[in-house]
Amino acid sequence: HANNIHKQDCTNALNNLAAAHITSGKNSTAVAAYLSRAIEIGDESMLGDAYANYGGHLAKIGDQDAAADSLIRGFWISLRKNRIDAAIALLLRRAFLVPTVYSS
Repeated sequence: HANNIHKQDCTNALNNLAAAHITSGKNSTAVAAYLSRAIEIGDESMLGDAYANYGGHLAKIGDQDAAADSLIRGFWISLRKNRIDAAIALLLRRAFLVPTVYSS
């Protein structure tokens, strides 16, 4: 149980660091590193927000297929956690950010 709390704290911290870099509009290498590490550390149920941020970042740098995959992963996690508003927002982001990807 304590290990799970530490994993959640690390995942949240990395996601928040990435979000700060996204907001400032700089250092996309750091954004990718923080979010990749969060995804490595966290259990799937912890990663809805990290996948959302990663999807937005990937779309911004032009990796539409990976962005679509990340946003859909965040959608399913949010839906399973009964975070309906977050799930709908992710689905809409996926539709607007990545309109050219039809297979995901």
